[in-house]
Amino acid sequence: MTTPAQNPPNGLSPFEFQSHQPHSLRAIADEHGEPWFIAKDVATILDYSDAHKMCLHLDDAQKQVRQIGGFGPRGVITINEPGLSMAITNSHKPEAEAEAFATWVCNEVLPSFRLPQPPVNESGATDSVQVKPVVILHDGKAITTSQAVAGYFGKEHKNVLRSIENIKADLPEDFNRLNFEPVEFFDAKGEKRPAYELTRDAFTLLAMGFTGKTALAFKLAYIQAFNRMEMELLDTRRPLPQDPAPVLPPPAKEPGVTRLLVTMREGQQPTTETLSPNKHVLSLNDFTELARKTGFLVISKEELNRLFGNGNEG
Repeated sequence: MTTPAQNPPNGLSPFEFQSHQPHSLRAIADEHGEPWFIAKDVATILDYSDAHKMCLHLDDAQKQVRQIGGFGPRGVITINEPGLSMAITNSHKPEAEAEAFATWVCNEVLPSFRLPQPPVNESGATDSVQVKPVVILHDGKAITTSQAVAGYFGKEHKNVLRSIENIKADLPEDFNRLNFEPVEFFDAKGEKRPAYELTRDAFTLLAMGFTGKTALAFKLAYIQAFNRMEMELLDTRRPLPQDPAPVLPPPAKEPGVTRLLVTMREGQQPTTETLSPNKHVLSLNDFTELARKTGFLVISKEELNRLFGNGNEG
């Protein structure tokens, strides 16, 4: 299943469309939780010559220039879901490939911007569709941002910042340094604004002040997002399988030297054989380690009887 890659601080969610030639499709949610797609990405996937020509087919409600960090002061052209559908319809992409892209968007991209079940508010009615919680991996830990929290819970960012400052005032400096990381982002005017990256602990303290049934549902969704991201982080830290045992090189040949193996068994005459270059002599410990590294289970007869037998020799 396709999921967003790590979401950068500018709020964009990148998705990889795995066609015969993989392309990235970046999207950002507006204040109502509706996704807007970077027009240039759509044009590339659908084989338009450029985004401007693609957008000639769209009306003003389907396209918008948005100020997004990393795209410069002039902003970047984005299109909404209806605009994306129109772009697919008007493209010269082969029908089968256009349908594959449309199916991928419907099944993989759009659901990631929406909660499966909208939470119920205090009056018993369901709220409008919300943006999914944004939790990403950054510097080896799962974090969210103050602006992502504000957008998800429907609060003004300046009020969330005020709440964070009030919380930090009562906490040790060491905790604040590890859990509240000051960052900056570009607002709609292209100006830098302060924000915070929040760990799970920081988010938990902040969300304590959000009350009501709807807030509870949102908090649970955020906790699940942290859980998923931390499991992903755990997977990346699992030790890799042991390297396969190295292939032993043949013994170096020494002119005039013949290697012999003498075997002495109790009650028998010693036997002698010449060792060929592809034969090796190992101690029992070295042989056991080599066997384990190549995937064999090394176990004594007594231990095997103890585990699976009745303790009798046989």
